[in-house]
Amino acid sequence: MCGRLLNLIPYIKRRQTGNTAPRLKAQEQRLDATSTKLHLTLSEIPIRMTQWTARNPQARDFRYNCGVRYTAVQLPASMDVQTTLRAPKVGWSAEFFEAEYADGVVETTMVKVLPDTYPNQAPPADETFCRTLPATLGQ
Repeated sequence: MCGRLLNLIPYIKRRQTGNTAPRLKAQEQRLDATSTKLHLTLSEIPIRMTQWTARNPQARDFRYNCGVRYTAVQLPASMDVQTTLRAPKVGWSAEFFEAEYADGVVETTMVKVLPDTYPNQAPPADETFCRTLPATLGQ
């Protein structure tokens, strides 16, 4: 809980001084079944721009308890970022972008999962805390 409150402090300081929060706008263009062009437009130049990616070859499931870890790639700080996201040959990938500003404000895009398909079976439950409720729940 404390971490979430600390994340609000830079926003509150901006409000108190009459400054607006930075804006991060993401536009997607689907190129084909396995790739999407992403165009990010920022209202301010961040001090750090990071692309976070997680991959799961077995399931469309990106939970930490299932052993999935996000890896970070630092991008050049810019107000205009264009990239192409591609689905892995096996399984799924989840990606999002994070912009960090000098005053501590951090903004992220929504997570993009590729390919944009859903599995027809539950993911394997190979760990104690990595289980999915049965599909018959509530029927």
